[in-house]
Amino acid sequence: MRSAQTVLFFILFFIRFRGLNDPHVAVHGSFSVMVNYHAIGLYCTSRSGFVLHDPQEEASLKVSVLVFTNQEDAVLATFQPSTMGHQSSPFYDLGRVQIHNWVGSDVERLSAARSLAFPNLCRAFSDSITSFGPNDFFVVQKSMKDDTERPTLKAIVALLKLSNWDPDVFYKFRDPILQQVSACTIKLRNDLCRNLPQLWRQHFMLDKNKDVAFEA
Repeated sequence: MRSAQTVLFFILFFIRFRGLNDPHVAVHGSFSVMVNYHAIGLYCTSRSGFVLHDPQEEASLKVSVLVFTNQEDAVLATFQPSTMGHQSSPFYDLGRVQIHNWVGSDVERLSAARSLAFPNLCRAFSDSITSFGPNDFFVVQKSMKDDTERPTLKAIVALLKLSNWDPDVFYKFRDPILQQVSACTIKLRNDLCRNLPQLWRQHFMLDKNKDVAFEA
């Protein structure tokens, strides 16, 4: 029964997206493709799991958490959908919720109810993604690099701290660092130098043209 439900679930989504163009494949050393996180989240919830989505809409980097609990839960037994559907519906039941209702708000409510059993995960997602996530950092970094003619060393050190001393961020700002480090205060120079070993430990020599060791 479960395999039949899964097949039917994908047939419904195939019909909905039929006729659309093939997804664009971006090649950049590796490759990236467009992904429908909402559809994947619906599938995860249909398999007794739940999903956490970053609610930010204007973002080029999207982050979601999918949790497959691999167990039938008590939430579905007490869940009250806003629209139950008709008993004569040709679709299979998932507990008390009809599959054809899983494209509305009920599935989001069910997912949110299940997530309450994982409070630490939800708090970590809120702190690390929703409050200030990878896309927010990317915007700040890009703005400082492209829109500022010469960012100050103090601002660069603050950005490095925010990135947890990411070697790639250091390499992008190597020129303004080298231009200012000789004339900066001793305290600021110590703040920079004290964390260079951590920066180096996190460096993976994947690009032979990026000599982080020489710049550091």
